[in-house]
Amino acid sequence: MPETNGKHTLDLHDIDPVEIPFEYGGKSYVLKEASEHAVKTWRNAVMRSRSIDYSDMDHPKITSTGIQPELMDTPSLLVSLCLFHRATGEQDRPVPVEEVDQLPGRLVRRLFERAMEISELNKKDDAPSVEELAKNAPTSTTVG
Repeated sequence: MPETNGKHTLDLHDIDPVEIPFEYGGKSYVLKEASEHAVKTWRNAVMRSRSIDYSDMDHPKITSTGIQPELMDTPSLLVSLCLFHRATGEQDRPVPVEEVDQLPGRLVRRLFERAMEISELNKKDDAPSVEELAKNAPTSTTVG
């Protein structure tokens, strides 16, 4: 880290938010890098969509039958958290997930892949693994 007058500084020159403007169906959009809130919302949805086998507490894992149907909603969710309507002279407006679900699947898949890429969500070292999270999760839930 660079030093200035004996104090450390933080070099953020390469952290400009990524935005990809495009047009589709006669409308202007911008795909933006996921905010921290968007990342947490998406990751929480992914984790809620999985079941974890705790039979070996030292090595919890996702079971082959543990994927819930909600997992299929997570690509649309991330796209909706990163996709905005863009109009000249107006503030960008978020595209609701219901609108994303009406777009062609091929388009949503491409937008999802780009959102993952520009938000650096593909990195393996970016977040704790499911196994790491599972080790600290409660093993049962009591409903009162």
